[in-house]
Amino acid sequence: MDNTWLRDFQYTKSMQKRIKTLLSMVPLKEYGSLMDLGCGLQKARKYIPKKMHYVPVDIYNHCPTTFICDFNKGEFPDRNVDVILCSGVIEYIYDVDSFVRNITSRSEVVVGSYNFVESFHDRPSIWVNRLTISDLVSLFYKYGFCLVEMRMGEQKDRKIWNSKITPFDHDHYFVFTKQPDPTPEIKG
Repeated sequence: MDNTWLRDFQYTKSMQKRIKTLLSMVPLKEYGSLMDLGCGLQKARKYIPKKMHYVPVDIYNHCPTTFICDFNKGEFPDRNVDVILCSGVIEYIYDVDSFVRNITSRSEVVVGSYNFVESFHDRPSIWVNRLTISDLVSLFYKYGFCLVEMRMGEQKDRKIWNSKITPFDHDHYFVFTKQPDPTPEIKG
């Protein structure tokens, strides 16, 4: 599988705004650690509490503190954290099922973004999968997580195109949390 993410990708203000919005959807002060998948230039660091342990992960070493992993080769940090941030990552994953299994086995909360087929029909060729909202929700549910919030990016009305809005603003923002174990506790 070829990596479709470009080493010299230009990070935009729109992407930074998406990260800020995503992190505002989670009460970060209630958690102690965050893993930032596809961290790029580590812009998420400035939006999290100073006491929060930050684990930056990317395929490229844009910053010296980045943990290097290629998710499409099955690589993933062997660390557990409270929150995982996936901003603009899932579109580039070939085996989304394995990726979701990895992130749900290592966290309690997953906050991220995705450009669903329903909202973005003309998909760039570098995006390697085509998920519907139902597909993603079902995957997280399969691994014991439930959707607690979903919202649209800046381009809320898809019928009217605003040239100032980038393609990244078509995405949906979501928060999934681990469901409590439904097995009742048996007291002897």
